[in-house]
Amino acid sequence: MQKFLIMTKFFEQIFYLGFTGSFRLARDLIFTKLFCSIKSARIVRLPFSFYSKGKVFIGQGFSTGTNVKINLENKNSILNVGDKCFLNSYVHIAVAERIDIGNNVLMASKIFISDHSHGSYSSSDQSHPDIPPNNRDIVSNPIKIGDNCWIGEGVNILPGVTLGSGCIVGAGSVVTKSFKKNTILAGSPAKAIKCFNESQGIWEKL
Repeated sequence: MQKFLIMTKFFEQIFYLGFTGSFRLARDLIFTKLFCSIKSARIVRLPFSFYSKGKVFIGQGFSTGTNVKINLENKNSILNVGDKCFLNSYVHIAVAERIDIGNNVLMASKIFISDHSHGSYSSSDQSHPDIPPNNRDIVSNPIKIGDNCWIGEGVNILPGVTLGSGCIVGAGSVVTKSFKKNTILAGSPAKAIKCFNESQGIWEKL
């Protein structure tokens, strides 16, 4: 009976994905298990870009869609990803200092997360516009994303942001500041629109 259920699920998968999709899935599984440098990954879908001069810690069950790009810019860069995180297609994570991502974090597609920028634009020692952007000093501020966060399509998360556990980020948001746990936020710049009331077990508008 168990073998029958496994075979049924297998053929259902082929029917759903089609021959080409099934071939790609098999290819990506083989790549993940035999050649991927992230040994704890469940599946990493190709193409996958991973460039690291720093330290990377990725938990069990890590999964990606296609065209995920992860860059650690220097030897002091640190990326720490918890267990059972899923990054959908075209997620780009750029680390100059440190980015921490908790357990069970779900990311939709076309997300950009970066802890740094080229130049300084708010301190007393600001970058001059005559300097080419690529020649300006790298200015960084760590990012932390808590457990069980859900980040929607097309979100940008900028340097210095902390998202508490259980946060939900609406599609297209630009997150420029930190939010406490169990907050729904949306907009550009993102603002809190709901918080979870633990005593009543509901999301309340703010």
